[in-house]
Amino acid sequence: MSRKALGHHFFIIDNQFILQFDRKVYRKHYPVIDFSSFEIIASNGSGFHYFRDKNHVYIDSYMNTFAVLPGADPDSFQILDFKNGRSTSAEHDYLFDQKLPHRFSEYEHLSGLYQRVGNTIYFNHVGEVAGADPATFEVLHGDKVGNAARDKHHVYFREHIVEEADAETFHFLE
Repeated sequence: MSRKALGHHFFIIDNQFILQFDRKVYRKHYPVIDFSSFEIIASNGSGFHYFRDKNHVYIDSYMNTFAVLPGADPDSFQILDFKNGRSTSAEHDYLFDQKLPHRFSEYEHLSGLYQRVGNTIYFNHVGEVAGADPATFEVLHGDKVGNAARDKHHVYFREHIVEEADAETFHFLE
């Protein structure tokens, strides 16, 4: 039996399966993983890891289960901010396992968890706030709440319209 140590308590056994702390992990991805080139890119030693093989980049984190980063190139892949799950590869940027619709450099950070790209407002880089008016869009108490906003027509919680709320009079109570 061959046992290849990857570090952080991961081992590849006989180029057929992966053990972490003597437990098989990532089984459903075995048909995709190239075991001979599989390696750890970065790890916090417990529940957050980036891996790659000759064909794919993988992530396993507290924000997602083990996943292939769609469209990520193993040769050009870079971690921009490990703690916050920001990475890049060739033509794409990623927030944890989510491929972003734009590059990080294109987002204008508004406040809290909202961003603007051109005339479109996004929540947490991936959720388009449909129908939001970019000219009047404002984050409500971004330093304390971060996921509530309004424009001249609607109040928003995350990327969803709060139907019962009146945009003109809505405010938080102390």
